[in-house]
Amino acid sequence: METAAISYRVADFLKKHPPFHAIDEADLVGLAARGRVKFHEANDFVLWQGEPHRAHIFVIQQGTVSLWDEAGGRTELRDILGTGDMLGIERFNGAPRCAHSARAGSDVVLYTFPAEDFADLLERYPYARQYVAAHSGVTVDYQPADARHEPQQLLLHDLVGRKELYTCMDHDSIREAACQMVTSGADAIAVVEPGIIQHIRRG
Repeated sequence: METAAISYRVADFLKKHPPFHAIDEADLVGLAARGRVKFHEANDFVLWQGEPHRAHIFVIQQGTVSLWDEAGGRTELRDILGTGDMLGIERFNGAPRCAHSARAGSDVVLYTFPAEDFADLLERYPYARQYVAAHSGVTVDYQPADARHEPQQLLLHDLVGRKELYTCMDHDSIREAACQMVTSGADAIAVVEPGIIQHIRRG
């Protein structure tokens, strides 16, 4: 496929997602022409918290990426990003280094674009500037309204990590499950079938 055709294909993808949908097609094609594609396997780290900013910003073309706060000796899940979400844009809000570690939750395809080219677009498009400011400058848990992920899209492994997995039977009542959560202090509980729970407990 010719380079120009690839650039238009990437631009078509970008304009389906904020803030790129507010950017003229010609500018998107120009940005895409200077972009690259990167692939990460599941559990690969894309970024490390505290490392210097890369020369590029990243847009997730396919897959999921989890963001982790590893400050203070603790590891906490901050967000799970998917198609169209961006990485590395906190620099535009004054963050001197990467704010979170980013890990591939599945096989991930990323579009990478020169950060200086994206900075030029922020200067020219007020909406893009506002989006970036809201996306990474309000709170660490902020998610723009059109980029929130439904519970069924969350990865159980990323939510549970190395914590003990609490379970209940599929025939237990909501009250019984809630009581178990209160007693154990668990934030989540897995509902399993009788044959599966024995396997988990034998582990």
